[in-house]
Amino acid sequence: MMRTGRLVALSSILGCGKTTKLQRLKQQLKQDKEIIVSRSLAVNKEGVSVGTLITALFYDLSTEENFKLPTQAEKRERKLLSLTQKSPKPVVLFVHDAHALHNQTLVRLKRLIEVVRQDGGILSVVLAGHPKLKNNLRRPSLE
Repeated sequence: MMRTGRLVALSSILGCGKTTKLQRLKQQLKQDKEIIVSRSLAVNKEGVSVGTLITALFYDLSTEENFKLPTQAEKRERKLLSLTQKSPKPVVLFVHDAHALHNQTLVRLKRLIEVVRQDGGILSVVLAGHPKLKNNLRRPSLE
């Protein structure tokens, strides 16, 4: 599923093992070396935008030693598309505590996956969070 460019959600109650499961999954994917694993380290999820998540992707995908992240949104997104197109492997971005993300951020993440797919790249996003995440993903704007 992650090799085809999808939005994947892992939603369950606090303390059931979501974080442990994701850590094992990331470790396995890194060992298999068939997928590039990216992750967002942002702590304040309420303030996380798609721009923040794109920045995380840049840090994990860029092969340049001292790359400069474009500040203009259009340039930044075009450069990200170029990086995903050049990538010989699918890319998976992991986002913990995704229940705290704003609904518009979720909609824009879905759109980012679609744009990357249209340009020949593969990007999947794995969201992990409390049951609120599942409810947010059921909104019509994300259907």
